[in-house]
Amino acid sequence: MKASQIVKPAIVALAIGLFSGCATTSKTTVEDVQNTANQASQEAKAAQDSADKAMSAANSARATADSAKRTADDAASLARQAMDASDRNSAAIKELNEKIDRMFKKAMHK
Repeated sequence: MKASQIVKPAIVALAIGLFSGCATTSKTTVEDVQNTANQASQEAKAAQDSADKAMSAANSARATADSAKRTADDAASLARQAMDASDRNSAAIKELNEKIDRMFKKAMHK
């Protein structure tokens, strides 16, 4: 909801309340109402500006978090690939050691 949607009805209600309570209005009263309305409008605009900045910061933080997640997912994938390669190398080394043992035993029997 925009701040102007809240401020305008509040200004109208304030003006009606002030005018309905007095049969006659002075120039000072009208100026006071106008000043109050202007101040409320400025404060609402400042609040909207703050909210817009907070939303921008939140969107930036989300983009950074999404990027960090993608980086972490990539790192996890690389770690799985490295572990698979390590497992294959370990299996190849074990097979080679068994082959060497068989060759050694065969050579010792001769």
